[in-house]
Amino acid sequence: MILTLIFIGVAVGSGLIAKSASNHGWETTSGIATILCMLAIIAIFVSGICIVGEWINHDANLSNLQAKREALVYQLENNMFLGDAVGEFNGEIASARAKHESPWTSWFYGDYYMEVEPIEMKKVSNESQ
Repeated sequence: MILTLIFIGVAVGSGLIAKSASNHGWETTSGIATILCMLAIIAIFVSGICIVGEWINHDANLSNLQAKREALVYQLENNMFLGDAVGEFNGEIASARAKHESPWTSWFYGDYYMEVEPIEMKKVSNESQ
């Protein structure tokens, strides 16, 4: 969220600097400010695409995470588990939750990560015995 607001501030500030510089005959400053303005607008556009993508794909992303979790739990319960996929899955969930709660990146990570529970190794291994 804050990153997007910073991009918007840079775009507006650059536009104002470019306008002021062109009125005073400062061509170099005007060119740099114009480039900064264009880069900020591109960053705003990319941020918007990421944000809308998270909102639109909420159900699909949630069902993918739940299916992945169910597959890992099934593998653990049936002693077919190979590798450290559970650790990677739990790490992905923890990382996304932290980024979702951060004011800097909250718009880029959907709340569906909050709905998926991490896999507890002890709980699954005790259930299978």
